[in-house]
Amino acid sequence: MVKLSRISSLIAAGLILAIASSMVVPALASTPTNYYMNGGTTTVLEIPNQPKMQVYAAHYEPRSDDGPGNSIRLDLWAAKANAFMPVAIITTSPERADSLPLFFKGLLPETRTQLVSPWDVQIYRLGKNLVVSWLVPIKGTITGNGASGTPWSTTLGTSTYELPPGCIILKGYGEPITQTIHATGYPAVIIDMQSTSYSATGNIICPAWHYYGPVSTTSTVITSGVTTWTFK
Repeated sequence: MVKLSRISSLIAAGLILAIASSMVVPALASTPTNYYMNGGTTTVLEIPNQPKMQVYAAHYEPRSDDGPGNSIRLDLWAAKANAFMPVAIITTSPERADSLPLFFKGLLPETRTQLVSPWDVQIYRLGKNLVVSWLVPIKGTITGNGASGTPWSTTLGTSTYELPPGCIILKGYGEPITQTIHATGYPAVIIDMQSTSYSATGNIICPAWHYYGPVSTTSTVITSGVTTWTFK
């Protein structure tokens, strides 16, 4: 079983990067707050003959300052950096589709954002259990260079990526894991967040890959979360 500290680090990293999808560009002087009480997940995928990936999914409540919506962010594992790096996001929220590329600009590989129909991304939670489904492929090409001039495609070990339509079904277990994070390392914003989550087991179904199998033991089900932004 994965140690609690490893699970906590995974949740923290996923939240700090992925909740960036709630940023509203014109509101630089405001402190928008977003709620994702209906659930989310940070799930690592290690599928044979495919690159190591991480999926972050979140359902945002209507009372969020940026409005309701579902978002899925795809990360690729960069062995040379020993970290996951976001490469794409699909979202049903126009506000988040407009803002996310600006947030990541210059920090990480260009994160391609696609606005999709509300039917294309569905996220449902019942207790500790969560279902995430997407009807459109998450794919693209890695472009640009890092601060050192090294191409991001070299760092990530690939120039293309694709996660075909699929579904992740998770079952949370154990005691709740609480997180309180104050992140100041981003150029434009300070992030404050609180979340409650559970370790999880589950499976991914991907018809295009003819694959049905377990997700990584580093999966989580997020049952509640609140994020507030303070723009610098």
